[in-house]
Amino acid sequence: MTNIVLHDGYMDVFLAFEVFQKKSDVKDHKNYEKLLRRLVDSNLIISAETGDKEILFNNSFEEYLSQREKNFNNIGNGNIPPIDIRGDFESQNLDSGYYHVDIDLYSSSIKYNKELTDEMKVSQTKYLEKLIAINSLDEEHAGIDVRDTKNRFLLIPPKVSFDGENYMFPGVFLTVFKHGYAILHMSIDLEKYDLNKINMNMWNIEFEKIFLVNNLVNTQEVPEWRYKKKARISSANKILVQYKDLIRSFFQNGEDNWSTEFNSLTMINYSYKPKEFFEDKKIQTDNFNYLIFILLNSPVTKFTIRPQVQIEEMLNRNVFIFSKGSRLYANSNRILNVVDDKYKETMKKSLYSSEVSKEKIDNIIGGIIHKSILGGNVNAIEILMLKKLSSNKLSLFKVKPHSSLKELLEIKTEENKDYTFEFSKFFYRYKSVIELIDFLNNACENHIQSKLVQERRQRIENLIEDKKDKHLTAFSILGILFTITFSLIFSLETLNEIFKLLDLDGNVFFAYVVFNLFFLIVISWVFRDVFKGIMNSIYSSMFFRTKILIFKLRNIFEKLKKK
Repeated sequence: MTNIVLHDGYMDVFLAFEVFQKKSDVKDHKNYEKLLRRLVDSNLIISAETGDKEILFNNSFEEYLSQREKNFNNIGNGNIPPIDIRGDFESQNLDSGYYHVDIDLYSSSIKYNKELTDEMKVSQTKYLEKLIAINSLDEEHAGIDVRDTKNRFLLIPPKVSFDGENYMFPGVFLTVFKHGYAILHMSIDLEKYDLNKINMNMWNIEFEKIFLVNNLVNTQEVPEWRYKKKARISSANKILVQYKDLIRSFFQNGEDNWSTEFNSLTMINYSYKPKEFFEDKKIQTDNFNYLIFILLNSPVTKFTIRPQVQIEEMLNRNVFIFSKGSRLYANSNRILNVVDDKYKETMKKSLYSSEVSKEKIDNIIGGIIHKSILGGNVNAIEILMLKKLSSNKLSLFKVKPHSSLKELLEIKTEENKDYTFEFSKFFYRYKSVIELIDFLNNACENHIQSKLVQERRQRIENLIEDKKDKHLTAFSILGILFTITFSLIFSLETLNEIFKLLDLDGNVFFAYVVFNLFFLIVISWVFRDVFKGIMNSIYSSMFFRTKILIFKLRNIFEKLKKK
């Protein structure tokens, strides 16, 4: 294949899964609170949010960063640092602009100048800023407080290396939704990366070495920020599975529920990058089209490449134009964000000031563009993944040949709950976000498979109707039989006659009450699910009304105290 290089770009890998199964509003609320507590106890979360919505590192992570620096300063001369900090610290010489290490000849310790940098702190600060930007844009697009439906956190990162020598810390985000779903998101910086690898590996980013904190390697260990090498995994997707397995273990789920993956590649500087996108048509140069096509349809070889006419037709259908210099291409479970040179230069000029040098802007412009693009796309990606996960779990994989009417109705009820949750988010979106969601639904159809899902949904409806008819027929017949039988046997007069006929001594009225109570118990047991649903609805309503009342009263008391 032709040598194609991504000089500056970012791969975002998403994994959606079910943390706990939906039961009732009350149980779901308790499970959600339990999930948040267990996440804190597991030491996975490194971000914190104040009451004023300010997002920063939590105290534990700040202490850990300080301890890392102390440990590095205490390393003896010639000793190899432990893997937790090996290759992560550099001392910057501000005069020369290069990094160096100063060795004190009169002691066994290594000394550094004041500008000691920790790769973990530098990288995670950058990802914390991206978390803030994503949350801000998320709330702006929604028009509501997004914390009513979900919470998003920055997690302790993996330590990875492409070449076995130079290490980096990708950003790992976790979004937990209050209806039981979660989405893991890993963001990876790519520099001078061979795009043929993305093509042939089907967007699965491979690493030579991977280190994870101890309880991600072994979920039974006490959670500590102590890195261990993880064998038998070598890719970003597999790393996210390790996080998923630990999070799901909080609820001791027996079977591994269905999950779904999605990928987003943002290319800032890359081979065949156009200076400016053509305004009069969506198609660009042949080389650019070739690059986009093989990435969207990977793996593509010289034996499976399509004619140029077909490539142009496909790209024309699968492009979403944000602006003159920014475009999004989509297919299957992947989206590709690209910008032209003019877009990048325009963005750089908007940042120039007397306080920020052009050199510094050149170093950070890629991250700023990625932050802007990711913040605009993440809503649509989340909605698409939740839809895919819900459809798979409820419509495709839970239906059995001999499913009962109760099971089928539970499937439909759970699907309606998911739809209500997703629609409540979707309803408040800006028009541009709605248009992007519609575009992704069409462009990613072979991943979502909405037509197949709709067909299966219709068959479930047919099964429900058939079973309802059979149940109604059976209950009609049984109702007549029960009415006749109990009228003859368990009426007070009939019982009196039976007692006389059998020459029995006893309280006829007492026997009448016992027989009727028994009959009511049988009926209650038969229709127990209906009664349970009614009681859950009443309890749920009272629970949340009481909670709202307590919250309002607490605010009133706080205001009175201030006065």
